[in-house]
Amino acid sequence: AGALPCPGANTDDTGFVLSLADPKLETGAQAGMHALETHPLWESNPSWAGNGTIQGTYPAVNIQGGDHFTAQVGCLHGGASCDVQFYLRYDAGSGVQTLGQWNEVYDNSVRTLDIDLSALNGKNVQFILLVDANANAGQDWALWIKPQIVR
Repeated sequence: AGALPCPGANTDDTGFVLSLADPKLETGAQAGMHALETHPLWESNPSWAGNGTIQGTYPAVNIQGGDHFTAQVGCLHGGASCDVQFYLRYDAGSGVQTLGQWNEVYDNSVRTLDIDLSALNGKNVQFILLVDANANAGQDWALWIKPQIVR
């Protein structure tokens, strides 16, 4: 459906991303750290009625040996019908590749990611965080909690 503002507004029925300082997680606990809330859209019906995606592409970073991508992923508190696929993708100049994908539902837990980036050592890499709605996107308030490259 095109580019969205970042940050957006949680009232935008074409999808949005918000920067949250300390969101409440599906576990009921506060995250205690920064998170990105993403809400995918459904391209042919912007009413949260079905499948859609939202992604953010970041400026290239030079990966060094021992670098890891770390984050937690899950759903925002109150989104009981949240059901999404998280993807970590990258482009090192030869097309987009997927480093991992994880299905997350509102199950009172969050998943911790720790992805070894050693295979990309010495490359300038653009990372892409993507969320895909698996079904009705009405409460797909997907959280990337403190996504970062750690040296």
